[in-house]
Amino acid sequence: MAKPLRIHEKTFFERSSALLRDLGLALKHVESLRFLFAGNDGDAPTRPEMSTESYENIREAVDALIEVVVPRFFPIRRKPYSRGAIASEGLDSPYASEMWLFVNGVATSSAVLKANGKELARVFQRPIHLVHNPTDGVLLDLAECILGRTFNFKTALSQYVLDIVSRALVGYSKVVLIGHSQGGIVVADVANALVRYCKNRELLNHLEIYTFASAADEMLADDVLSRTAKRCVPYYEHFVNGNDFVAQFGIISCKDAIAGPLYVNEGRKGHLLNAHYLESFEKGEYCDGKSRLFQYVGGGVPEDLFEKLPAKIGRPRYIYSAA
Repeated sequence: MAKPLRIHEKTFFERSSALLRDLGLALKHVESLRFLFAGNDGDAPTRPEMSTESYENIREAVDALIEVVVPRFFPIRRKPYSRGAIASEGLDSPYASEMWLFVNGVATSSAVLKANGKELARVFQRPIHLVHNPTDGVLLDLAECILGRTFNFKTALSQYVLDIVSRALVGYSKVVLIGHSQGGIVVADVANALVRYCKNRELLNHLEIYTFASAADEMLADDVLSRTAKRCVPYYEHFVNGNDFVAQFGIISCKDAIAGPLYVNEGRKGHLLNAHYLESFEKGEYCDGKSRLFQYVGGGVPEDLFEKLPAKIGRPRYIYSAA
């Protein structure tokens, strides 16, 4: 029986240097915290997280607010709502050979996760499997974002998602993994473990990873497979608002260690997936409608539209690792 893949953990030296870096980045961008829940002029998002109309009833909306505001400390932690439930908006997917999986970010109660899942299903017209990363309150969540990628606070969740994705790559022709915010750290853990340890390297060609406002500091691609395909393998795309605090200390500051194109909407603020990202993404405002993920909007099929590697692959802009 094959030994299950494991999540990679940093060494003591790596953790020490990363901790100093992360604290410095958080202080550098702390002014952007005031924009975390701020809207943008002209926005009219569907199911915005801060609207009571996005929830099934008022109680659900109030519970969501309480979970975000009131911190939960170890060992009293909130239990996950979902470990693979499907948000499909009543869709019967014509894409039975695909599996789409979403891992949420900070300040996400079970009700917010359902709203995120329904909106993703609407945008892409595909069933979305939801994996809940429960909130411990927005302040603790942000602290976990800053420290978690160094100290592996989400190892158990990352390992769970890794097991799901590893099995899905065998059973499906395409696996699409989406991470938002802190979920970007989980997605990065999964991708990096697969690149480092997966024995059947060809399976990585069938994995596509997309992030919004990711807090991750490293995402690897396979050297040999990427050069052969002339694109990142696994395939990556990342979307961020230029004035998003989490993205600033996360993927924007660490872009040299992130494989795949980074699309930045420079003047845009806010961190919430529905309220601040998906509406603008659906309009093609991050990538002028040219990214591969954008081609999935409305149930589309992107065919072979992949962002190509540059003629000269510069390290450290793209980091590759082969098992």
